[in-house]
Amino acid sequence: MAKHSSTLRPAMEPQSPALSTPGLSTAFNRAFALNWRMEMAADDPPEEAKPAAAVVAAVDPPPVALAPVPVPVPVGPAEMRHACNHWLALAGVDEERQLQQSLYANLCAAPPPPSDVISQVEVDLTRTDLRLYECEHDPPEQAPERRMALRRVLLAFARLDPSTGYVQGMGDIAARALLSSAALDGMHARANGGGLITERAEAAAFWWLRHVTQSLLPGFFAPGMAAVWEEVRLLRRALMLLQPHLLAHLDELGCELACVAPSWYLTLFQRILPRSECGPALTSLAGRKLATTHLALGVLLSREHKLLAARSFEAVTQALCSASGAEDAQRRVAAGALRAAHEAALAIPLALLKDLSDSVSDA
Repeated sequence: MAKHSSTLRPAMEPQSPALSTPGLSTAFNRAFALNWRMEMAADDPPEEAKPAAAVVAAVDPPPVALAPVPVPVPVGPAEMRHACNHWLALAGVDEERQLQQSLYANLCAAPPPPSDVISQVEVDLTRTDLRLYECEHDPPEQAPERRMALRRVLLAFARLDPSTGYVQGMGDIAARALLSSAALDGMHARANGGGLITERAEAAAFWWLRHVTQSLLPGFFAPGMAAVWEEVRLLRRALMLLQPHLLAHLDELGCELACVAPSWYLTLFQRILPRSECGPALTSLAGRKLATTHLALGVLLSREHKLLAARSFEAVTQALCSASGAEDAQRRVAAGALRAAHEAALAIPLALLKDLSDSVSDA
């Protein structure tokens, strides 16, 4: 495998072949399903999906309006530096969040979203393995309470943006934020037997999901997902600059990036990065040190030797498939992707990435 160093520079850009679209939907669904498969432990079967009416009846009373609490930029342990409140502070969401402190509580108290949205949330709740996002101190008996909290966050967002509702992947984004906030709260409450998810942690996760869908991934969850396909074209152009031989190899195998990359974006890379890299990656995204394109490049570059050795579409998807359980969270295939992403950002800084994005949009 070629060593990626800080001296990495863009190669000359060859002629860019057009992104083919016939059959793209079928191929994307095939790869998306592969990337999403989860092998739940036999002694811990997933919950049954509940009918929409039962879900509405089971939702806990809405949380009360939260008192204003300043959100400092933490500089302490990793739990603080790579937690949801820190991401919101870095992203500049605090002022709006303070001005609309009751937004989350009001949405929880509002009429439920359409039944099809509720049903989709329930389906994905059974597919979102919260064990992938828990810290070692999380007691297993609190799993139902955490799942109920995640349900409230997702339904609140669906009420906020009814045109989008709920899209597969949002559960992973919210789960990481929710449980990172809960872990931080638990650091202070554990000595007194606490540790349950607080309304404040739920509200923080809601605001993070809102920021991701509106700022980090704008338009990615809209009907048709036009922004996703534009981002894939940008990723292709960026990979062509950095490692044209890798892109040529994938093209030779007939493996479009559109068949493997969308699920990375729609989960904000939470199912492809090792647990130890997820928090720092989100911190870099929130602080605008990296763009999502850099992270996608990092995933590809960290697996370059495996991808170049692949001789079929199936071998490529296997090389880029997420881990399949909590016990594999530290051994996911994209270990080292965060470092590779930062090296890619040195070669293609944000300003150059914006120019590439503009050229893709104009094409």
